[in-house]
Amino acid sequence: TLLRHRQPQKAARASKNDQEHTSRAVANGCGARGPGRGASTRSKRRQPRHGQHKSGRMAIYCLDAGAATTRVCLAGEDAPRVRVPSARGDNEQTPQTPSSPSRGLAPDWAAAEEVWLAALAAAAPTVDAQAVVITKPLLAPERTTRRLRKFALKIAPRVWVCEAPTLALLGAGLETGVAVDVGATAARAVPVVDGRAVPHAARAAARLGGDALDARVGQVLTAKGLRFSSKKSFFAAARKVKETAAAVQSERRPQLSLLTVELEDGQSVSLTTEDRLRIGEQLFDGGGIDAVGLHELVLAAAVAAADGAKRAKLLNGVFVCGGGGGGGAGRTGEGG
Repeated sequence: TLLRHRQPQKAARASKNDQEHTSRAVANGCGARGPGRGASTRSKRRQPRHGQHKSGRMAIYCLDAGAATTRVCLAGEDAPRVRVPSARGDNEQTPQTPSSPSRGLAPDWAAAEEVWLAALAAAAPTVDAQAVVITKPLLAPERTTRRLRKFALKIAPRVWVCEAPTLALLGAGLETGVAVDVGATAARAVPVVDGRAVPHAARAAARLGGDALDARVGQVLTAKGLRFSSKKSFFAAARKVKETAAAVQSERRPQLSLLTVELEDGQSVSLTTEDRLRIGEQLFDGGGIDAVGLHELVLAAAVAAADGAKRAKLLNGVFVCGGGGGGGAGRTGEGG
């Protein structure tokens, strides 16, 4: 898919090579009986070579370095195999030396490469990567792209460095849509048209990121009388509350009830319906006067990117991703 959009000539050659390879395989009886082979001939199951999936496909690593976590998977899988903190040493947010370029700061490249290599080794220690797809922030400077490519070439001979929103949509089977990334530091709505991001139409809001939700959870927990001995224990509690208790208004769901959450440090907190909505609704009220919500970010990005039928296609292909909001990924269909 990436080749088709960015290097059409190479994609055409690759497609031709695939067809020739398939024709030779059929003629030789690999996976199908060729002419002249009897029904008693059985194709032997070949063991995958070192550096391949069990299915025999090329092993392609996908590495996404976020502001708070770094995720690694093998191409074709639905979820990351490995999630590790993007900061060295501990799991606390806002580290002094961030090891991710997505915060918009000059990263500690030595620390970043140490984290990335450990994540790649943990993802598939017995598989040699034949290609690496690594994400970069939208509008990343050319020096960042070169540095990411230089790192990835240490792992595999084939490298693609691509914008994260474009990869998110392509991974969901969409070529046109709006990628809504709720990250640790901000939420971003990036329109993608025909497989290419539209940077000038992207919209972002810091009040909608995971750090802002953590702060809202902290206000709720403090009002309940809870105290924490360290930032690490606080962020662990905030994440668990976000994932298990946060909610938004919905006519399709029955009335919310009182919920008690057991925290990792032994404390427990009972959250009323109002408490749960106060946390989740920040994604849509922006957490303050004149602040925008996720729905307004998406609409503003789509309006700035296109008009007419193309705008309708953008709004019918909204894909929500990122871990800052405490959830997974999802796609809205037509009318969603």
